[in-house]
Amino acid sequence: MSGVAPGMEGKPMPERWINKLTVFGTQKELAKFLSSNWKKDLRGRYWELQETMRTRFGCHFETESSPIQSLEALSRRWIRVTFVLEFENMTKRTKGLVKAKAGVIEQYQVRY
Repeated sequence: MSGVAPGMEGKPMPERWINKLTVFGTQKELAKFLSSNWKKDLRGRYWELQETMRTRFGCHFETESSPIQSLEALSRRWIRVTFVLEFENMTKRTKGLVKAKAGVIEQYQVRY
């Protein structure tokens, strides 16, 4: 018995990206952002609230692919908030940090 579901033999395991997102903004802008359907845009799962303050919100979630492009698109729609994403992909042995503001991305990645 291999422990693999029938039909999954030989198929690559999906990637697993562990993400921590922090969103910064004014109380008004952050409230508008949080009441939108923003989670759908990031295509995440297993959402876990990390922190919620008047001008800062943080959560953990997982994705099957890099969330950077989705975050960039989200930041173009929400130009008055700043997104900071910490991520790790254990399969690719990569950790990184991304800042997104008004569609502009700054990022740093390391391999281990």
